[in-house]
Amino acid sequence: MSYRDEQPNKEVFRLLPKIINGGVGGMVSLACVFPLDLVKTRLQNQQTSLGIQEYSSIADAFKKTYRAEGLLGTEGHL
Repeated sequence: MSYRDEQPNKEVFRLLPKIINGGVGGMVSLACVFPLDLVKTRLQNQQTSLGIQEYSSIADAFKKTYRAEGLLGTEGHL
């Protein structure tokens, strides 16, 4: 008796839906993580001029980036 005879009701592995699901999951992940990473990097690299910081918080950095560069600016120029 072969493996196919033992489990006839099992669905055959479908590759395309798994690739699509992985791609969609990756896009959602990037859409959430890239803006946060961009803001974090800008906060870390900000230059202080006479003790005055350009960004006061994460929300402030995100708001200023969005106002200056729009939505694509917050996506890290993908």
